[in-house]
Amino acid sequence: DEDEDEDEDEDEDETSSEDGDGAPRSHIHYLDTQDGADALANLTSHHRGIQLKLNDLLLLGVSFAQVSLIRVQCACKRCSLNLDVKGGRRSTFDEDCTRCRMMQSFGFRPDVLHANNNCCGYIDAEGVVIVDLLPLDLWVSCSSCNSESMVKGLSRGRRNELTCFNCHQKMTIGYGDPGFTKVGPSESAQTGEGKRSKGETKEKKKDLLELVPGKPLPDRGACEHYRRSTRWLRFPCCGKAYPCDICHEKSGDGCPPGTWANRMICGLCSMEQGYSSKGCKFCSASFSKPSKSHWEGGQGCREKTKMSNKDKKKFSGSKYKTHSRKSERVGQKKS
Repeated sequence: DEDEDEDEDEDEDETSSEDGDGAPRSHIHYLDTQDGADALANLTSHHRGIQLKLNDLLLLGVSFAQVSLIRVQCACKRCSLNLDVKGGRRSTFDEDCTRCRMMQSFGFRPDVLHANNNCCGYIDAEGVVIVDLLPLDLWVSCSSCNSESMVKGLSRGRRNELTCFNCHQKMTIGYGDPGFTKVGPSESAQTGEGKRSKGETKEKKKDLLELVPGKPLPDRGACEHYRRSTRWLRFPCCGKAYPCDICHEKSGDGCPPGTWANRMICGLCSMEQGYSSKGCKFCSASFSKPSKSHWEGGQGCREKTKMSNKDKKKFSGSKYKTHSRKSERVGQKKS
């Protein structure tokens, strides 16, 4: 009975939101290089794995913030099977691929976000490739009273506004595109836990994210349903990007059918932006080609049924262009 009472006391201490002196326990912690109460923070040794940065970070009325739960869309290095992974401060993911049985591991070590630091943490990934970053859950600290509040479902390109429960100050947090950079071997690779399984080779690619700004999307954004499409669509229900709405409904994420996308990714430069029927605001690429009745050397309309018979440029630049033979009948014109 005494042992059971001690276990209950330990559980109460772990789940309690207050310290022994009655002060509220903070949910925001700095990175530690060692485990235990005597851990000393080092400025360089924890910089390992994949560094995740939130570009264009916006913090209004917020002094500090830290990721509580990260959601990442990954793909197997061997068979390219997509999977969604969640990770927190003390949670890890260690499983085998359901298709090729390759060993996969995922861990996240959050860092503190503030006005001079947009790095939200470091990822230790083995056997998987990061495809996309999904909405995040964060703890934010009020700049006036230092009380902490939870922000759920923070996605890129959007602002979340909330009010402090203590002093009622308005707080706003948001970010643009995420940045993934490999700064060193992961934690599992350093400890020898992440050994390469059979058939796995050393990673030679430097691009850790499939959506790399400045490089075209796979098939330039086209899919089996829309072969001429040059963009991907990001849907707010799940926060994922798909080539079209049919691919989104067939994904099996449990999203309600008929959901409209609010953001899009250019298929030529992979830059994300708000949804628009106009061209890309970064590379000026056109997402929908206007209907033309000109041949234009094969770059315009190619279907004769859609060409105008009264158009002088109907067969311009083609072998079917008719030429005048008047000079052969009457001779050259005398000057």
